[in-house]
Order: sequence, then C-alpha cells, then structure tokens
Amino acid sequence: MKRNYILHPFLFVIYAVLAPLSANIGVVGVLAIRSLVTYILLAVTLSVILRLVLKDQQQSGLLLSGMIVYFLSFGHVDALVANYISWNGASLVLLIIYTLLLSLWVFFVLKKSVLLPTFTNYFNLVGIILIIFPLYNILTYSRHPRLAPIASEYKQYIWQESGVSDFHSSIAPDQRTKPDIYYIILDSYTSADVLRDLFGYDNSGFIQELEARGFYVAKESRSNYADTIFSVSSALNLSHVNTLPDYLRPNMEVTDRNLLLDSLSFQVKQNKASSFLAEQGYSFVNFATTYERINIQSADYFEKPPSISSFNPQEAFDLILLNTTMGKACFRLRGEENGPFQTLFDNHRARILYTLDNLDKFADQDGSYFTYVHIIAPHAPYVFGPNGEERKGADPFTLLEDVIGEEWSPDLYRDQVIFINKMILEVIDNILAKSDPKPIIILQADHGNRNYNVVEPSGELEMKLNYSILNAYLFPGYEEKSPVYPTITPVNSFRLMFNTYFGTRLKLLEDTS
Repeated sequence: MKRNYILHPFLFVIYAVLAPLSANIGVVGVLAIRSLVTYILLAVTLSVILRLVLKDQQQSGLLLSGMIVYFLSFGHVDALVANYISWNGASLVLLIIYTLLLSLWVFFVLKKSVLLPTFTNYFNLVGIILIIFPLYNILTYSRHPRLAPIASEYKQYIWQESGVSDFHSSIAPDQRTKPDIYYIILDSYTSADVLRDLFGYDNSGFIQELEARGFYVAKESRSNYADTIFSVSSALNLSHVNTLPDYLRPNMEVTDRNLLLDSLSFQVKQNKASSFLAEQGYSFVNFATTYERINIQSADYFEKPPSISSFNPQEAFDLILLNTTMGKACFRLRGEENGPFQTLFDNHRARILYTLDNLDKFADQDGSYFTYVHIIAPHAPYVFGPNGEERKGADPFTLLEDVIGEEWSPDLYRDQVIFINKMILEVIDNILAKSDPKPIIILQADHGNRNYNVVEPSGELEMKLNYSILNAYLFPGYEEKSPVYPTITPVNSFRLMFNTYFGTRLKLLEDTS
C-alpha cells in the first residue's frame, strides 16, 4: 500500500514564520531561529498527542493542519477584513466563523472519509509551494561583503562631484566665535500651505513665533527626496545622492532595496558635515531614534533614554508573528491597551519626550557642540494628542508611511503637529536662554507628510504631500538680512551655513526634488 507522508502541518508552521521573515530579513536575520524552533516544537508536541489519542496518522495530521491554519492565519484575515469593514464587532463575527469552520473540519476528518489520503497529498503539495517563495527570498538575500568599501567609494565620489572633498574654513581659528549648532529634523512635518489647504489647520501662529525668535522660514522650501534615509544622507553630506542606485548596480550586481538603504546609512554615519565641524573643534552629539539606520553611535555623545531598552529585532519579530495569529483575538478581548504592541507605542512616545526634554543638555556646557537629532514626529505612529495626552491604538505601530484609506482622520496628524509645535518652541527657548553665544539652529523636515485620505492622489497633490516641508533657520547676526532664500532645500543647508560662518566658498547646488 502506498504510504502518505504527513508533512503539511510542519510545512504550514514553517511558512507562518518564513513569510514575515522574508519581508524583514535585513533586520531580523538569524534571530528568527528562536521563533521557528518554538513553532516547530509546538507542532511536534501536538502531533504526538493527537496520534496517541486518535491512533491514526492521517487523521491526526489533518486535524493538526486545521488547528494550525485556525490559529496562525486569524490575524492576517482579521487585518484584511478591517480594511473593508470598520465595525468594531467584525473581529468577533470572524472569530465565530473561524470556529465554526474548524468544527466542520474536525467533523469531516473524524468521519474517516476515503478522501483523507487525497487531502493529505494535496496539503503536502500546497505546503511545499507556500514555503518555496519566502525560502527563495531568504536564501538569496545578502548584505554583500563589498557593501562597506563600495559605499565608501560612493561617498568619495559624491563629495568629489559636489565639490566638498576638500574644503576649509578661511577664518582664522582665533577669530571664530564657534556657536553651538543644532540640526533638528522633524519627520514628515509639511509646509504651512499644505497644512492649511489639505489638513484645515492654520499654522501661521507657529511660523510667526519662530520668526519672532529670529528664524528665517523658507516658505517655498521642498525636500530633495521623499524618503528619510535619502534626505538625511544628502543633507549631512552636502550632496545629491540620487546617483547611488546606478553606482551600486554594476559594482554589486544586485537590486535589493536593503543594500541601497544600508549604503545610504553608511553615508549618514560617516557624513561630511560632522567631519568638517570636528576639524573646527566641535564635539558631535546625536540623540537616538527608533530608526537605526540614521543613528550615529560613534558620536562623541550618543544620547538615549536610560529607561528604554534598545530596539530588539527578535522581540519585534515575535510580536509581528503573534499579531498574525489567534493571539490578536485574545488581545482584542482583553482590550488592546493591554496588548504587547502598546509597549511599542509607549516606548516611542518616551523616546520623543526624552529627546525634547534633553535637547538643551549641552547648551551651557564648555566647548562647541554640533547636535544632530531626528524626531519621528509628527510622523506616524500617532502617540500624542494636541496637548501631549497619550494616544495609542489610533493607527498600527509602524515607521513606514503609506497612503491611508478613507477611514483615516487628518486630526491624528494635525494633533501631533500642534503638540510638537508647543514642545519645539519650549526647546528653542530653553536653548536660547542657556546659550552664549547665540546658537545656529536648522529646523527642518526630511520630507512631506504622505499620509492623506486620498488613495490615488493626482500628480500635483502627490508632489505637495511628498516634498512640501517646514524649513527654518536661525542664523545669529543675520536675523535682519538673512542669506537664506525662500526656495532653499536641505542639500544646501550646511553649504549656506558653512559659507556664512566659516568662510567656505561652497557653490550652492540646484534645489531639485
């Protein structure tokens, strides 16, 4: 008699782990082994128990597959339903349907139908097909051993092309005032006209408060790129970086986006602005952010909240897996405020508050400091109300920013803007009160706010959403006659500042987006 191998339960379990791993392989890597082993051990244990009880290999295997699909797919289906049905009871109805389907499957299998061998072979085939695709992505993923040297070559290439390979201050060291320099990036902070026209919020009060403190607000400014890592690497290196994909492709023979982002991260961590200022005697300060690719832990002072653990990709991956399972229903029943994902919202909020509360830490210290800080706000996730009240669960926890469907409310973004405005003005006032001489402050967004309740925006609207930004400069001594101009983009921020205060003669680049 032909033997049927019972592989499908274990193939389904392996797929449940490999599918999200393939999408996060660059961050998680081998750390997913713990989850994979745990899931397989649980499947083996249940398989042994069912065989002992039923004394039928095919019945136990098919029942186990039904249980695995029941438990491990619920979160996926629940998320899919939520995209179309906003009713709060939809999850409960789905849970009832899921339970009924499992009950019918149990009844069918226990009848010892003659179709059981056919289902076993079919499930084995489906399981093999399912794991092929994520397994291929995982096995072919590579950080490429030549990434670091090629990224370094590209750094030298863009410096050469943009004229910043070798430039010096023309002001004698004893004639430099060397004020502290703050480069504050507010992620996804859009321009006043976009806030007015698209979000129904008048931000003129905040703009006027900045101007009253001596800032020049470049009201026609745009970002150079629509992505954080591109914008930050470009601004800190005083260079356009849009040639990077073409530079990498022939050298590395890969088109993996992760390699592109890793290379841009290399440009951030070894940037031209901080190296030039180090030559001028500045100490470099960086505040930690959740987005690891733009953290510079090699800074002279790498500031991070002591009470919050560093981002743990293994724990984050475990939470991702848990949220795709029946565990999601358990969290719903308990109340999502008790779920493990709320810790991510709480930690994110605490990191932002720590940064804002400590940005003036070096303002009254001896020496000169260059402080670079990237604050993930008003960017999603939305963790603040307009007065700083805690908000969680209003949106999924993600640092990715996609176009939101019709249910998304612009109030979420607008409220976070209102709170950040209040906090930034307090931070600036604290810095000014403690600083002597008066500091240089560049306050700008890395890109616009892409979250908006239009699924397919027109080309003009998409340009506004992607590139319109807040961009403001405090240049002490130049408040009345600022060298800044209305259409300046971030790639020219440090060029203009170095020319103004250090006597460099850097040519301004084209302000392209």
